[in-house]
Amino acid sequence: MRLGTRYDLLNAALFLPAGGSSRLRHRLVRALDVRPGHRVLELGCGTGQVTAHLVAAGAQVTAVDALPEMLDAARRRAPQATFVEGDVTTIDLTTIEAGHDHDRVVLSFVLHNFDAPTRQAVLRRSAGALRDGGLVGVLDWAAAGPGLAGALRRRLVTAIEPSPTAAELLDGALAADVERAGLHVQHRRRVANGRAEILVLRP
Repeated sequence: MRLGTRYDLLNAALFLPAGGSSRLRHRLVRALDVRPGHRVLELGCGTGQVTAHLVAAGAQVTAVDALPEMLDAARRRAPQATFVEGDVTTIDLTTIEAGHDHDRVVLSFVLHNFDAPTRQAVLRRSAGALRDGGLVGVLDWAAAGPGLAGALRRRLVTAIEPSPTAAELLDGALAADVERAGLHVQHRRRVANGRAEILVLRP
């Protein structure tokens, strides 16, 4: 089974009780108030689940991912977007269409893959790709919280994402990352029965 297919099946199963993976991504795009003609840079597009919603909202999307197989799946899902193969931590954003003049930058389930200094660097790079008044949108694992519910969330996520960097987000590290990157929270909302959160950030 292809990597992209496995990724999509896992997402479908994981978020089915919370309204589905597609609905979750759609909520991110709505929270960012993406409008027709907006130039959107998506860093770490995966199989294009968010990309498709951005295109449907009328955005001009440039989507970046390091894995060719993921990009192949994203192209099939959102052929109207422009796709670039590259590492989101090092890619030269000046070579991308619109460069540092995007209306929105999107990071969906990307940041948990990195350690704290890299997460903060990616957030700073995202802010640097914005035009004045632009916004950064993040969808990722939420802090697990205390008690039995928090313990169950932690057990579920660590079974899927056993890396220590994902565990840092479960401990609430993303809030500190945002602050240290010099960004400000305009909107924050827990989604998927509290397992994930949407952040809308401004420089």
